[in-house]
Amino acid sequence: MFSDRFLHKDKTILQSNGMDAKLKNDLWNTMQRYFFDKVFYLSYSSKETYSSNQLSYCRNIQLIENFYEDFLFLPIRNLRNSSLNLIKINIDGYYKDFDWLRVYDMVEYVAKVLKSKDYEEEINIKLERNLSGFRMIGGDIVPITNQNEIDEVRSAEEVPFKSVGEHIGKAVNILSNREKADYENVIKESIMAVESMCSIIVGEKTTLGSALKKLKDNGVKIHGSLGEAFQKLYGYTSDANGIRHSGNIGGADSTFAEAKFMLIACSAFVNYLVENYHKQQ
Repeated sequence: MFSDRFLHKDKTILQSNGMDAKLKNDLWNTMQRYFFDKVFYLSYSSKETYSSNQLSYCRNIQLIENFYEDFLFLPIRNLRNSSLNLIKINIDGYYKDFDWLRVYDMVEYVAKVLKSKDYEEEINIKLERNLSGFRMIGGDIVPITNQNEIDEVRSAEEVPFKSVGEHIGKAVNILSNREKADYENVIKESIMAVESMCSIIVGEKTTLGSALKKLKDNGVKIHGSLGEAFQKLYGYTSDANGIRHSGNIGGADSTFAEAKFMLIACSAFVNYLVENYHKQQ
């Protein structure tokens, strides 16, 4: 629409610290289509009431109860003798009162229940269309905005080496925590993913600095400048101001920009190493 294109030009600041009404509505509509419509579909007629004794509706009842108990933190007794329409109205009312942080919590909750790639893709379409500063990766809302960056991180999280993927996954989970910034551990987990991949290639558990020097001897050749670059990055995360060993070392100095850069750079390097390693097999 013309109005969207016109306003889009002026909307140069990403929605990274809030959410406008359109984005909030778009996210609600997606959750309703993928989750709530299916939860309530043919469960009750408009005149029927909620009852946990109706075993034929057990699956849907459990989803509703879980939502009230695990997400809304409300007693499920609030559902007793409530009509389906009233339950829907109540949930809609709660959502309208949510701030932007709680909205993203709800988007994540639904993702973890559904475990649907289609849902995740649709959420990302809405986030991108509304210039949100966040994207969904593996069910988590994270502050990464470039599609190439998302693809690199997702690929690294899904490599066929459990320890490597776990480190990337932990980094994503930590970075997705919008209430408690812990950038030092995002960097730590990111660099440990590379360290783990290098250890797999050289066949022994070792430090990244040592493993990088042994890659060539194990059939994985990387450009000299690239190797030097990661040697320096490893040095950055190991010195007095870095956070290679976590704790409080460098915690106050680690920034979001550094954490995001390290997660993406390490994810890309992991994917590069995996591809070259497979070529040698």
